[in-house]
Amino acid sequence: MEVRAAGWGIAQGRVLRERARDLVAMADRIEDEFASLGGVAGGTLYFGLAESYQIRYLAQQIKRLREQCADLRYHVESGVSAQVLEHLDQGTLDFAVLAQDPDLTKYEALTFPDVDRWGVIVPAGHRLASHRSIGIDDLVGEPLFCSQQGWKHEISRWAGSRMPDLRLEATFDRIVDTSADSGLVFRRLRPELDAKLHLVWRRNRPLSPIAERFVRQLRGTSPAQPNDAPADQPRAL
Repeated sequence: MEVRAAGWGIAQGRVLRERARDLVAMADRIEDEFASLGGVAGGTLYFGLAESYQIRYLAQQIKRLREQCADLRYHVESGVSAQVLEHLDQGTLDFAVLAQDPDLTKYEALTFPDVDRWGVIVPAGHRLASHRSIGIDDLVGEPLFCSQQGWKHEISRWAGSRMPDLRLEATFDRIVDTSADSGLVFRRLRPELDAKLHLVWRRNRPLSPIAERFVRQLRGTSPAQPNDAPADQPRAL
């Protein structure tokens, strides 16, 4: 009985700590929004990134806004889609970046002009490193590592009826370094599998002045031209 009581106390403490964190974040946001009501010279943007490997566009847009609003600040947190969407729904985030189609009944959304391109990351000496691209037959029998979310959605769609032939060894939630000195190489999947990124925010919920200005800026940005080929980003097995 004492063990059960202690366990319940620990669980309560964790919930309380999480709720306290959310309340502090909300209080900071409210204070920041009131401070910016007199004019949009600055403020804080709150972003949640869910498995986002292509954030260069977002960084460029933040830099562009900061050139006009010297007092702009921004806060970024990362997590799986469910986690960042929960914080978005709670009001502790302005925006979430998703690599899956958003629920347009709940969220407004803008699609990034670039894409993440799926592929396989292997050691430079691996037998697949000599391939220009990687098909399903190449992966049969190989132990595969992939984010749980990517395996469930994108890879399942890509593999189709061959999905049972693939073996998931483990999952991860971190970006993989494929720089020249990493000893790893990136090879595209065949057929190609691209993932669009979406910036989303809650429908029918007022944005802070600085967040509204950011949305107006994004909506006025020209999309990528057809000749702008997307770079290979290691969204990978």
